[in-house]
Amino acid sequence: MRKAIPFAIESSDFGTQILAQGHLCAIAVREGDATSAGWLADQTMSALRKHRANLPIRTPQIAWVYAAEAALFGLEHGCDAVAAKRLHAIVKRGMNYSIRLGRRYPYVLGPGLRVKACYKAFTKGAKHSRSLFEQAFKAMDESPDRWQAGIAYYEAARVFPEKADEYASKARAIFEEHGIVAELRRLERLMAERPTTAAGLAAPTLARN
Repeated sequence: MRKAIPFAIESSDFGTQILAQGHLCAIAVREGDATSAGWLADQTMSALRKHRANLPIRTPQIAWVYAAEAALFGLEHGCDAVAAKRLHAIVKRGMNYSIRLGRRYPYVLGPGLRVKACYKAFTKGAKHSRSLFEQAFKAMDESPDRWQAGIAYYEAARVFPEKADEYASKARAIFEEHGIVAELRRLERLMAERPTTAAGLAAPTLARN
């Protein structure tokens, strides 16, 4: 996938370039690589802003979500490759633009709301994200993209330890039904390492600014 990026740039295939960069953002998050996640989020957002007018109608739009998700992961895990202020800006731009796009392309609405819910939990505390998660679930339940629905329930299990079993069960059912093995493994790691308190996802003070 990395090899596709320079070829796409050479041929002015901006859709392929941005889609590849977005997928690399998602991979960095799932590999737990905060440094790469933050750097790739920055690169992807720069490309999205530069080539937004030249993008194909549908496929690359999910890259707005991937960039926001990767930037948020970088913030949560102390990425120092990109300034925190820049990462906050990427999260906000990516999640808000994907939600606006959701009016035309419903497949990005649920993921955008999911990232917004996680960002709210990170910056304000878990209790402030509950209604956004409910909106994300509703959008996901009406979408054929079951992978993204499973991720929404995974994130809810992460943010709300007191309801982790309930949300993890829903995520597991989706991942098992569709054979999404990598996400199943990530879910099992989360449940094995989950906190014993019901405090929810804390917002690290140093990363907020």
